[in-house]
Amino acid sequence: MVRASSTNMTCVPESQCPVLSRCQAQRAGAGGNPQFPQCNPDGSYIPTQCDTNDNCYCVYENGTKIEGSDGNAGVLTMANYMACITARTCHNTPGMKFHPCAPPCDGMCAEPEPSCIFLESCTARCGCKTGYLLAADNQTCVQADACPSNEPACNHELGEIFSSCAASCDATCQSPRVACSLTKNCQQRCTCPPGHLRDSNNMCVAMGMCPPPPIVPVPSCNATLGEEWNTCASQCDPTCESPFAPCSLVLSCTARCA
Repeated sequence: MVRASSTNMTCVPESQCPVLSRCQAQRAGAGGNPQFPQCNPDGSYIPTQCDTNDNCYCVYENGTKIEGSDGNAGVLTMANYMACITARTCHNTPGMKFHPCAPPCDGMCAEPEPSCIFLESCTARCGCKTGYLLAADNQTCVQADACPSNEPACNHELGEIFSSCAASCDATCQSPRVACSLTKNCQQRCTCPPGHLRDSNNMCVAMGMCPPPPIVPVPSCNATLGEEWNTCASQCDPTCESPFAPCSLVLSCTARCA
C-alpha cells in the first residue's frame, strides 16, 4: 500500500497509482524540490522551462532542449508559451531557426537589408538562419546565393551587359558625346560595355568599328563676292559702314557663307 499523494494521505494499492508521464517521472526521480523539468497538469512538458533566475529555454514535446532557444523571462515567459511552441515548428523547417531575441523582420531576396532589420527590438520568433534570406513566398528561407537574380535579361546579341550604375542613355556612333551619356546617374539597366557605342542598328560596337561619318557636301558660296564657307561664323559680316556691327562680333558658330 502507498499514500495516494503528498496531499492525499489515503493508503491505496500501488496498482491503483496513476501511470506517470515522462515529465512527471523525471521530476519524481529528481527528488527534493527540483526546478526541472516543469510539467503541465496533464503530464506534458511546459514548452518554456525557466529557473529561479529567469533563465529560460524552449523544449520539444519530449522535453529535449531546443538548441539556440536560451533567453530570459522578458521574452520567453512561462505564461506565454506561443514563442516556444513556434520554436518547435521552425526548427523542423529548412533554413529557419528560433531566435529568442530577433529584429521584427528578416532580410529578403528582393531586399537583403531592409531598414527593419536594424531596429532595436527583441522578438522571440522563427527567422532565417545566418546566410539565408526570405524567399518571395515570405515563408521559406533560402541560401543567399540561391536567390533568383534581380538583373534583367539583356540582349547579348546586341552586345549589351547589365550595369548597376549606368548613365541614362548610351552614346552612339552618330553622337559619341551626347549629354545624357556623360552623366553617370547610376541607373540599373542594360547598356553597352565600356569603350562601345550604339550603331545605327542599335548594336554595341567598339568605338573604332563605327562607320565614318557621312561626307556632307559644302554649299557653294559666291566666289565673285569673295565668299567662302564657314562652319562657325558670326551672325552677320562687318561692313565698311559698320565695321563693328554687334552681330559681327559675337561668334555664334553659324554655318554659312561669310
